[in-house]
Amino acid sequence: MRNMLIFVAVVNFIFLAACSNTPPKMAGSKMDFADLRKLKIENAAADARNSIESKDFRLLAVRGYVLEVPGTSEDIQNIKTTYGLKEIEGTSDAVEGPDHKLLIDNARRYAEKYNQTIIAEAHR
Repeated sequence: MRNMLIFVAVVNFIFLAACSNTPPKMAGSKMDFADLRKLKIENAAADARNSIESKDFRLLAVRGYVLEVPGTSEDIQNIKTTYGLKEIEGTSDAVEGPDHKLLIDNARRYAEKYNQTIIAEAHR
């Protein structure tokens, strides 16, 4: 009888412990939306020039089904070698609603303008 009580107590403890754990927030969750909201398309070229002045020539990448580098048709391996990459946090193919979709679309347009500015300046 005592062994049965111990067994039931252990099983209950395991169930309670499992129920109390909340999964960690994944990249692209609402907590990350603040970073996406900061991206203003009208600032993309100026932001790129500021990065160039800081000797940072990395291009921006957007997560989706595959990693995409808007504004260039170059092979991603060539981009990594030539410029390097910075992934925009909060972008994903797992869209969490209409607001997130708009923010991802905005990030893609921002990255396109930013990357085109970096590439143009790097080839001067």
